[in-house]
Amino acid sequence: MDSFSTPPGYFDALPERIVRRTRTRTRRLRVVWASAAALAAGWIAWAILPMPAGGQKPCATFACLLETTATEDLLHDAVLEELADDPEAFDVLTEDL
Repeated sequence: MDSFSTPPGYFDALPERIVRRTRTRTRRLRVVWASAAALAAGWIAWAILPMPAGGQKPCATFACLLETTATEDLLHDAVLEELADDPEAFDVLTEDL
């Protein structure tokens, strides 16, 4: 056999082998894309959707922190009444209110 010759029936079977190889690659590509899409959807759902009732997501902004903090507990009336005798301390504590 010559080193440049092809096996018998090589060119006759070539189109079928090319189609079979292309189908296999297409299936693999679909599986890869489907896996990537599922992973991305899961990551987005984890990042956007709220945590279950048992856990809480940590706040990322000051607005979120303010909404989740009970502000009525920050300055008690008793503390303000105590500091009412010292006008300077009272002014410092209430200047942002």
